[in-house]
Amino acid sequence: MKTTFKISYQINDIAKLKGQFIFDKKSNTAVISENDIAIILSELTALIIDLKKKHKIYQFNYSIGLIDENNNIDTPKILFTDEKTLFNEVSKYSALTSATITYLQATDHGEYDSRIWEDCENPLGTQAILSLVSKDKKWMPEYIYFLRTCDLDHEVNQGGDIEELIEQYQWNEETCTLAIARLITCCGQHGSEQFEDLLEDGLSDYIQENKPLFLEKLIEEFKYALDSDSCYSPSLNASKEDYLSEFFEYIEALNTIFDKNDFDKINTYLSKYWDAFNAKE
Repeated sequence: MKTTFKISYQINDIAKLKGQFIFDKKSNTAVISENDIAIILSELTALIIDLKKKHKIYQFNYSIGLIDENNNIDTPKILFTDEKTLFNEVSKYSALTSATITYLQATDHGEYDSRIWEDCENPLGTQAILSLVSKDKKWMPEYIYFLRTCDLDHEVNQGGDIEELIEQYQWNEETCTLAIARLITCCGQHGSEQFEDLLEDGLSDYIQENKPLFLEKLIEEFKYALDSDSCYSPSLNASKEDYLSEFFEYIEALNTIFDKNDFDKINTYLSKYWDAFNAKE
């Protein structure tokens, strides 16, 4: 009997949108090999891309099983019950990094043009990106981008994940950049409060010792917010006074850390951006 894998899935928590996808296990080994995991991830990603063309997907969950001489199509041996169990295995293989990024891209842009949910609490892709960034902080830019694709007005575990990453890596350029993003484009429900907590947990000292770097990263974050027309960015169509006032409200927590020269640098950058934008009108 041919050995196959079975992906069982459900879309939008609707019974009639349940389905399954079956494909061959190509390796001859009894155990699940790296090549098997690579094929599973590739087929899963392709399935999600295909289903997105047919359905407006805001929620998608899956399990993956094995069908062989001992396990039939209706009762496969369950290998992975969800995204977390799958990426616990995927993360063992550095060669699957690129495939993980492709999966992350596929699970973005669901209905309402935001990241698809796995369930009522977890955005799909969470375990995929955490499997990368928890192993190497070089993936922090990708993690920040991932957060920007999530609906952070309904955040659940993101604050805890951010806290764990900062605790793991301590304060450096990567975690400093994460903290800044949490204040601006990844603010969501609790970003401002978490940033204030981070200041008390060592970020304030890090800023004082690395102020030029912090200012550089803060301005880069402002630029991203403005270039992407982030929902957390003040409107460039507003008056210059209102636009600047709203931006400075975002960084009120830095009032006791920045001096006049620091604020002048920020004001100069933001003013030039507003001037250039409105000169086009």
